[in-house]
Amino acid sequence: MKVTCKNCGTESELPSNIPGSTGRCSKCWHQVSVSLPDSLQDQVLDLIKREGKIAAIKFCREHTSMDLNAAKDTVEALATECVTADSDAEKSRGEKERIEGPGQSPSP
Repeated sequence: MKVTCKNCGTESELPSNIPGSTGRCSKCWHQVSVSLPDSLQDQVLDLIKREGKIAAIKFCREHTSMDLNAAKDTVEALATECVTADSDAEKSRGEKERIEGPGQSPSP
């Protein structure tokens, strides 16, 4: 399966298409991995928010052939993305309130 290195952008071929499978980038040797399908990724993100990382790791292990370490790494990466997205949204709300005032919307 072809995966793109997040470090240098090079496409590398991994011998497995199983989510959580890892290998090395052919150019920079950064670790690359097969990600979860979008449908599972959305469910894992929801579990992280509702029940925490441990429940999400258990879900990954039950619905894929990931070992514990691969499931943990996958959930940690998704949790980091989730926190970053939430933080960016909070910053946007804070900037809007700073400009418009708390609880106000712009007048037409």
